[in-house]
Amino acid sequence: MVTSGLAIYDTMQYILNPICTWCVGQAASMGSLLLAAGTPGMRHSLPNSRIMIHQPSGGARGQATDIAIQAEEIMKLKKQLYSIYAKHTKQSLQVIGECSAPGRPPAAPLYLNQHRCVRARASQTEHC
Repeated sequence: MVTSGLAIYDTMQYILNPICTWCVGQAASMGSLLLAAGTPGMRHSLPNSRIMIHQPSGGARGQATDIAIQAEEIMKLKKQLYSIYAKHTKQSLQVIGECSAPGRPPAAPLYLNQHRCVRARASQTEHC
């Protein structure tokens, strides 16, 4: 999914015309990156839409060396994706990292809507 999304992203970078992006419902994972890659001023989100970013994930099997290689590749991919988010959102790498930091319960991901980021929890909504 990431490689396909990056292929779309690369294509967007080659297009000379402005690119308008819309979030209708939810843009998660690579969808949020493609939304951010739209032309500034032409990125839109409907009022009840949610936008979620997270760290890349993957799995590895095999010998220790194989697992280490996969882990290194995932870390390179993480750096690449964070750089793309930072470029298009004008946020620092630190802010991007905080928005996608591990340690949040899977049931409480960090979402962004058009006005703020919200940590969704069953019992409360925390603005951040």
